Amino acid sequence: MVTVGDIIGGGFRLIRERVGAVAVWAGLYLVMNVAVVLALRPAMAGLIAAQAAGSAPNPAVAMAGMSQMFGLYLLLMIGLLVLYTAALRAAVRPAESGFAYLRLGMDEVRMVLVALVLSVGFFLLYVLLALVIGVIGGVVAVAARAAAVPVFVLLGLIVFAVLIFFYVRFSLAFALTMQRGKIMIGESWNLTKGRFWTLFGAYFVVGLIVTVVSVVVLAITQGSYIAEMAQGGFRPEAVQAAQRHQMEQQFGAITGLTILGWVLGAVLMTLWITLAAGVAGAAATGLREDDFADIAAVYE
Repeated sequence: MVTVGDIIGGGFRLIRERVGAVAVWAGLYLVMNVAVVLALRPAMAGLIAAQAAGSAPNPAVAMAGMSQMFGLYLLLMIGLLVLYTAALRAAVRPAESGFAYLRLGMDEVRMVLVALVLSVGFFLLYVLLALVIGVIGGVVAVAARAAAVPVFVLLGLIVFAVLIFFYVRFSLAFALTMQRGKIMIGESWNLTKGRFWTLFGAYFVVGLIVTVVSVVVLAITQGSYIAEMAQGGFRPEAVQAAQRHQMEQQFGAITGLTILGWVLGAVLMTLWITLAAGVAGAAATGLREDDFADIAAVYE
């Protein structure tokens, strides 16, 4: 029987056993992220200058900058998916090592398709839930205005719980697709039946670990930004000024703190990718073995 500890252990085991590959993934993410930041510097410089002068940026220039930003971040997301695919390959097909488990083939195509299907599915689910909340909330607001706020809060929590439930039930789609060499979205729903709390517990612990590390990285790299907002009492104008200063720091002169932020950001993202892949791989493998054991027990 797979336990929460077994699943969490899969994430840390992947880091421990494939440390060389993990270092390569971190280096590649660092290069990709820095390339995106450097490519955005000219457009962001104009935006920062306009904000400092208190004037609105040229609409055409702003639109061009947004288009460039979207395209660059889309490429970065594809790069992240390639790294996550490599991490999954290391978790469930460790014999196919190659160069840090990196490929550009059908596995990556299948991962993109799974990501698209799940993204569309979750978007439609969210829209449906939002419509239901809107109808129920509207009825409550008309019938009992005083109860509108607590009802909306309760409905919001219900929506969050529903999204988490579906996320957990489909969370093994990527790992199973890598494991079986074909798209296995429905299989994730079947395999996770009756295992929700085990998976949720493992994901919660891993998420908590990454959150703690993120807070530490944030304190090191953006402590001045947070302190500036706090000194301004978190007033809108203080937050806006702090955001402008943060953008100036990120897209202005490259300092030691800038480089440190890039490096720590790469470490954090690689930690998240590796833990997520290791946890998903351990869960998919362990739960399938449990199912095979149950089937074998029936025929004994």
